[in-house]
Amino acid sequence: MVSTNNPKNKTAPQKRCPVTGLPITHRTDWEYFNPRTNFRVSLDIIGNQMLISRPSGTASSQDVKNSLELSSRVINEVFGKTTGFVQIGDYSTIKGLGLPFKERKRYIETMKQRDTLMGLIFLGVSPALRFSIKLGLRLNPTPVVVKIVDTYSEAVASALKILSKKPSGPHRPVSATETAESVVPAPRVLQHLDWKLRI
Repeated sequence: MVSTNNPKNKTAPQKRCPVTGLPITHRTDWEYFNPRTNFRVSLDIIGNQMLISRPSGTASSQDVKNSLELSSRVINEVFGKTTGFVQIGDYSTIKGLGLPFKERKRYIETMKQRDTLMGLIFLGVSPALRFSIKLGLRLNPTPVVVKIVDTYSEAVASALKILSKKPSGPHRPVSATETAESVVPAPRVLQHLDWKLRI
């Protein structure tokens, strides 16, 4: 059974992004963990328009569903329906393709439904997952900018370029190689008490 209540929800000591100096906001209720499969996801907000997710372990079908629900809830609470954002997925601890085809399809469909998603950046993916992403983009083009990078610094720099180029709002069709040069405005830190998902 899924629970969304946890009296121990709290904000972790705030850190700074080593690339930009922007604040990194993390809450214990922005984490998902399944002790039966040992799969977990941790979410952070960098500045005010970047979300970074860090999955680890092997996800079951229910894990994928639950973690996507958690990220959607955080996105709705933090960014709302009008603020554009970039999502960074850090897959550096995931081997192979990470997910079965059915669950990769579920992930893609969820990303398409996020109207204010301006860019999707895959960080530290395996060769197999990199090939799968590129093939998927050719067969099923997306209206948001998609990047595959090797380092955290590259991921943040790519996110800043996407944010500086495009308006803060629902996305418009763009090419997979669209970039820009300037940085985003000064951040604000957001905190909420009800972003918890455990099974």
